Amino acid sequence: MRRNQLTITYPEDDAQQLHQALLLLKRSQHLNISAFCRAAIAEKLERLEKNK
Repeated sequence: MRRNQLTITYPEDDAQQLHQALLLLKRSQHLNISAFCRAAIAEKLERLEKNK
């Protein structure tokens, strides 16, 4: 079974800070980073659609 993949890029300056924040969440809250990012993107898209 194939899974769709999404790659997100961001400016190099912010890369380390974002990466560290996600790893901290993963360790402290046993967070699945992929699931977290999918939910965050879905939430943002929903808000954008709602504000149209």
